[in-house]
Amino acid sequence: MAESATQEIRMDAKIAPVGLNERITSIDVVRGVALLGILLVNIHYMGMPSGIFFVGNPPADATPPSTAAWYFYRTFCEGKFYPLFSMLFGAGLAIQFERARQRGSNWWAAPFRRVIALGFFGLLHATLLWFGDILFLYALVGFVMIFLVRLSTKWLVIAAGVLVLTTLAMVALSVLMTAFGGHFTEQKPAQEFVLDERPPLTQLFDGLNGRLITGPWDGAWQELETRSLRDGPYLQAVGFRAINWSMMLAFMLFGGGPVILALFLFGAILVRMQFFAPDNAVVQRRVAVLGWTIGLACAIVSVFAHQHQARAWAVGVLGVTHSLGGPILSLGYLGTLVLWANQSRHNPVAVAFSNAGRMALSSYLLCSFIGTAIFYHWGLSWFGQLSVAERLLAAMGVYTIVAVFATVWLRFFAFGPMEWIWRTVTYLRFPPVRRRDAATTLAV
Repeated sequence: MAESATQEIRMDAKIAPVGLNERITSIDVVRGVALLGILLVNIHYMGMPSGIFFVGNPPADATPPSTAAWYFYRTFCEGKFYPLFSMLFGAGLAIQFERARQRGSNWWAAPFRRVIALGFFGLLHATLLWFGDILFLYALVGFVMIFLVRLSTKWLVIAAGVLVLTTLAMVALSVLMTAFGGHFTEQKPAQEFVLDERPPLTQLFDGLNGRLITGPWDGAWQELETRSLRDGPYLQAVGFRAINWSMMLAFMLFGGGPVILALFLFGAILVRMQFFAPDNAVVQRRVAVLGWTIGLACAIVSVFAHQHQARAWAVGVLGVTHSLGGPILSLGYLGTLVLWANQSRHNPVAVAFSNAGRMALSSYLLCSFIGTAIFYHWGLSWFGQLSVAERLLAAMGVYTIVAVFATVWLRFFAFGPMEWIWRTVTYLRFPPVRRRDAATTLAV
């Protein structure tokens, strides 16, 4: 059976997945680290009301460890790891395109099925588990990237530059809106909303209709969200997740969509430059130094500006330092991690990150499942109860479980369970899942 499966793949080489021996180890390692960084941010929005996004200072009752933890994740994590993950997503598409072109295969069908499946996974993830999903947005932007990845390197650079300018124009628009219309977090309800024992969603809609609740930054909204996610029942939690996801998706699509597409393009440019090659250490080192120097300065300024986000000048500074400074610091991370990965292939820590990165989709969803189980009503119901420092420790614990699971799983199987489903949909056949039967199976 193993022989027939292998022969089938070889006979159909034009549409065959990439062989396991063609994997780029450094990309797997960086992707695994990016998953950890994303979790260090996401854990706060899993365990607290979504309105904490608009809070520019540490909690008033924070202990010194929690204050330090707050500044750590705001400076080094928030807005720094999704760019890293996005560049790798673009790099992955570019690698798939280049290998499809070398094989003379049809590029269009499989990538379209791939992003459609990713969007479906994201939709289920956002509504059934956690609203902070990124997969659906990646799928939407990925449709555009399928066309753009065919461009020459010169036009990839031009397209990325246009998107950066578009982002700066949107920042300028936000500054004008704040200057003339006031910041949305300053909107106050006409009178205090009195909470009762009715279902949280019913109270939320009544408050919104009566303009007694203006948004997630309101205390009433946050209390209703806490009740829904901490106490349930499940349909109430699904409803609140759907509302939060819709708002986040609209914000990310129109506010962050150009940035994400630019990051996809930059990942493709890095592939064209052979950036991940072990013999390209000089360029990797330069990118690391430049990224850390400029990016860290922007990150520090961004944390300060966030504390004054209701002012027009702060909106401008925050927009530039967060939208552009975050990706620049992520380049520092990228250069550093690729250097380390290329020199530490057998390091146990690098291997653990690589394993989590090899099955990134499964790892990402498993992080959400375990993380929400800590906080939601169907798990430990600790929503709103852990400090900033405790949430970061919880994230480290969750990631450790996921990395161990990935390491054990990949001893026996070629890729993760969700990756198997994804490949099945992409290539319209069931790839061999056991490691010994899948020597020529797709690499992400």
